[in-house]
Amino acid sequence: MQIIQLDDLVVHDAYRGPQILYRKAPRMFIDDGLETNDARRKIMDDYPQETDLEGLCMLAADGFFGFKPFKIQDILHFDRNNVFQWIYWDNGRRYSVQEWVNQQDGKYLALLLYVCNPLNLDVHSQSSILFAPDNTFSLFLQGGRAVNIRMFIPGVGWYKDTPQRDVSAKEIAGELYEGLSSDFKRILRTRS
Repeated sequence: MQIIQLDDLVVHDAYRGPQILYRKAPRMFIDDGLETNDARRKIMDDYPQETDLEGLCMLAADGFFGFKPFKIQDILHFDRNNVFQWIYWDNGRRYSVQEWVNQQDGKYLALLLYVCNPLNLDVHSQSSILFAPDNTFSLFLQGGRAVNIRMFIPGVGWYKDTPQRDVSAKEIAGELYEGLSSDFKRILRTRS
């Protein structure tokens, strides 16, 4: 993973995208679109007084989901966050988004997750504010998908300025099929 310093933004770049996108990301994430979100900006201005944290750090990577170890009751009382984990890819290997958050938490005022999140899986932090997409996305091309950037405030939870996107069983099944078929193709390629 490459580390890029851009003004007040540190980018952990497994995506290998153009830096111009990364420079635009903080505004798109914090404001959740093109219009200035005064309420989020006020939280970002006030929070450092409580924590002494500053700066932004962004994980830029291709994202998907993987299975967590789970018990049968996790499936019966289906909570996708108990069965699946949000993962990202770096050099052909999978890593947990939550583990990346844990490693960076408390080092920066806010962590921006420029990582597709097709099942709207949750992550949490103890000290840093989080900004996370609720779907598969691109900063400029949404492909017809409704994508919100959710804001997590430590000690408070998910900020309620964006609706929580429900993920249907049909959508999960479709994502599972797509993920498993691509994993199967990757396994076949590596064995030959």
